[in-house]
Amino acid sequence: MSDNSRQTLPQKAADSIIRLIRTGNYNTEDKLPNEYDLSNMLGVSRNTVREAIKLLVSRNILEVRRGAGTYVSPKMGLSEDPLGLSMISNHSARFLDILELRILVEPRCAALAAQYISDENLKLLKEIYIQLQNNSENGYDYILHSADFHIQIALSSANTIMYNLIKALLPMDDEFIRFYESLISSNRNDHQLIYEAIQNHDSCKAHDMMQAHLIYLKNAFLQANDY
Repeated sequence: MSDNSRQTLPQKAADSIIRLIRTGNYNTEDKLPNEYDLSNMLGVSRNTVREAIKLLVSRNILEVRRGAGTYVSPKMGLSEDPLGLSMISNHSARFLDILELRILVEPRCAALAAQYISDENLKLLKEIYIQLQNNSENGYDYILHSADFHIQIALSSANTIMYNLIKALLPMDDEFIRFYESLISSNRNDHQLIYEAIQNHDSCKAHDMMQAHLIYLKNAFLQANDY
C-alpha cells in the first residue's frame, strides 16, 4: 500500500493546495482563493478544505488573517527554529558549530550573489550596508544590520535553500546578538569589501572576502574562549 493511500482527505487536499501554490506562481503574502472556490477547484468539501488549511498553517505554509482570508506564509514552511539551535545546551559548542557551517556555506553564497544579484536586490543591499556603516558605534544595532546584510546576500544568491539556511543560522535573539557583539570590531572593513565585490559582480573576490570575514569571527571566538 502506498503512502498516498494512507493519507486522510485533508492531507491529500493540503498536498493539492501546495501544488496549486507552486503551479499557480503564488508568492509569499499572496492571497489564495476562498474556501468555496478551493472546494470546487479540488473537488472536496469546504470542511475538508478548512482542515487542510489548518494543517498548512501548522506547517507555516499558510496563514489565516481574520476577516481577510488565507495567504501564503512568509515563513515558507520553515519552523521558528528549524535547526533546533535553541535545544543545544552547550552555548560555546553551538556558536562554534554555527560559525563553521557559515564558513562552508556563505562564501559560496556571496559568490553566487555577485553573479546573479538583481538591480533591485543590489539596491536593497546598498541600503542595508549604509545602515550598517551608520551604526558602527552602536553594537546592538550594528549586529542587527549585519545579520540583515548577510541574509540579503543569501537572498541575492538565487538559491532558496541557501537563503533558508542562512536565515536559520542567524536567529537575532538577545543571546546571539551579545555573542556577535563580543566578536565584531567596528574598525574592520569586511562588509565594505564584501559589498564592493558583489557590486562589481566579482564572484571570486566576494567568495574570498566573505571567507576572510567569517574566519576572522571564528578566530576571535576561539581566542575569546581559550580554545
